[in-house]
Amino acid sequence: MRFCPYCGKEVSEDASVCPHCGKKLEVGAAPAEKQTPNRVSGLEVAGVSLGVIGSAITIVAGMSMASTDMAGVGFGFIGLGIFLMGTLFLLFAGRSKS
Repeated sequence: MRFCPYCGKEVSEDASVCPHCGKKLEVGAAPAEKQTPNRVSGLEVAGVSLGVIGSAITIVAGMSMASTDMAGVGFGFIGLGIFLMGTLFLLFAGRSKS
């Protein structure tokens, strides 16, 4: 048996018209495989966003540490934490797809 490429319902091998939707079928055509579109999950978007923001904060904190400002150390740890949180989001997004 094969499936109608228009409605996805099962039709006989020798059918020239789908009995369910009435669309003309190609005789002898290979069965159509349904493809699922690649969608980006919210976890992936959040992970990349947090990674970029965390990296930027860490870089800015590193630049301010060059002027011997100790507040930069705190911001560096905050940036590193945000970056690691983004990495975790990406790991969880990858696990949920498989």
